[in-house]
Amino acid sequence: MNNQKKGVNAVKKAKKNIQNDIFKWLLDKGLTQPDAKNIVCELPIVFAVKIETKGISNWCFLIEEENRRYDNILAISVDADKTNVIDEYFLFSVENFSRHNYLCLSQNDSLYNSSKIEIGYIKEIIKQFISELLIIKEREEEIKIAIKLLKNYTKA
Repeated sequence: MNNQKKGVNAVKKAKKNIQNDIFKWLLDKGLTQPDAKNIVCELPIVFAVKIETKGISNWCFLIEEENRRYDNILAISVDADKTNVIDEYFLFSVENFSRHNYLCLSQNDSLYNSSKIEIGYIKEIIKQFISELLIIKEREEEIKIAIKLLKNYTKA
């Protein structure tokens, strides 16, 4: 199998594993399956395949524009050459991403050490993301109501 296909498959596997773990955790917390699925799909979690060049690890993480609604992004390093494909975890500020929504990271960068996190912090990070998501959804609902009011006002 070529390296590109191996990397794509590793990302798919890592994403599926992470999403399933979060989904099961949300179900255990009492959420319905549809609510848990909706939440998992909206969380700001991204993946990148680790590329080694002269013994130094490098990544390129890409976010969706909608991820900018959050303060931080959980970035997961995937190593296609390992059985357990998830390699490392990072927590980046959305401000670390370029205006084109990508972040190139090298093991030599200071950001590597300052953003690297241990697996034990993941649950708290997910809780924070869910809290932010609730606020985001409340704001979106308030905006919808305001738009309706403005439409009614302009009709009168």
